[in-house]
Amino acid sequence: PEQGASTFPAAADLRVTFSETVTLASGAFVLSCGQSGTVPLSHASSGSTFTVSTNTALVAGEACRFDIRATKVSDAQGARPAADTRIAFTVASSTGNPDPGNPDPGNPGTPGEYYSRVNTANPSQLRCSLHETIKGHTAYPYSGSGTSTWTILEIADEDPNNSGKILDAYRNRSYTKVSGRAGTGSGLTYNREHTWPNSLGFANTTGDKGLPYAPYTDTHMLYLTDAQWNADRGNKPFGKCDSNCGERATESNNGFGGGSGGYPGNSNWVRTPDGNTGTFEVWGHRKGDMARAVMYMAIRYEGGKDAKTGQSEPDLELTDDRAKIVKTSASPAYMGLLSTLIEWHLSDPPDAAERARNEVIYSFQGNRNPFIDHPEWATPALFTSAKPTSCQLLN
Repeated sequence: PEQGASTFPAAADLRVTFSETVTLASGAFVLSCGQSGTVPLSHASSGSTFTVSTNTALVAGEACRFDIRATKVSDAQGARPAADTRIAFTVASSTGNPDPGNPDPGNPGTPGEYYSRVNTANPSQLRCSLHETIKGHTAYPYSGSGTSTWTILEIADEDPNNSGKILDAYRNRSYTKVSGRAGTGSGLTYNREHTWPNSLGFANTTGDKGLPYAPYTDTHMLYLTDAQWNADRGNKPFGKCDSNCGERATESNNGFGGGSGGYPGNSNWVRTPDGNTGTFEVWGHRKGDMARAVMYMAIRYEGGKDAKTGQSEPDLELTDDRAKIVKTSASPAYMGLLSTLIEWHLSDPPDAAERARNEVIYSFQGNRNPFIDHPEWATPALFTSAKPTSCQLLN
């Protein structure tokens, strides 16, 4: 399947073509799906074109990810691909779901026409047209026996070196899926981090219509993180720390993290207490990821009601004024610090892993984080812009 495809047949084989004859070690191809889990695959061990059989029908409508592990592929001289390849796609639903194609080669995962209505004429028009583009996504239950945020996040945050594990965003530790969850496992465990703390504007898992509450369950904003580091973050704003803050070190995994003892190093840093006088500084490799997750929320949630469900939504805003960052169920609700988030966004731009995560979440929710696809749109002027008299969408 192509990146972002939404019509892959449930009972079809996958095909992989290399530019030359290669030899595959065990685990070269990995297929993980939201409902089918990790799917056993059958294929030849050498050649240039491979037919990969799933030996079973996939579930209609489920999101999948197909990985080609570079360390498991070699040519006759022993050379390997420079990096892993990851394709996110969705199995065709029973009613069909046409793939709109991709006219934007600079953003290979962006589906055709997704941003066609976005008006970049000025910050106010950009803000309102982005909101109109990404609003109204499919919200899944926070927990439950069917597809939930656990389902989505355990695909989106999968350890690229082991499809049976997740890689958490704060400690950079690899945990076994499901059994490593807080409340299930023992010792170090992982749970779900609200990068925009839910006490700052959306405290409940369900909304005023009894449906999954979109901001609370939004997996563009949620990340799997170490449970203790998550607790230490609490509802503190993201900001710059210093050597007087407490260190929350990372582990070395997937080529990043590890080491401790000096600020900033490869560590998270925290200053107590909780609330707007505290600070949490994310370690360098994840600064941009967290910033873009929070910036997405400020554009996705502009108050009013969801057009499809009629359920109320909060107005979320970014600020540098700590006094505004308080626990509330009213709107507007604030998070920050805006200037720090912009700085993190610029210093740690989207990488292949974050773009692949965007694809996985898009395949479930049906909306995208625009600041991963178009980093140039995230500016202080955008987040401080006023609502225009009328939103002038293109086309």
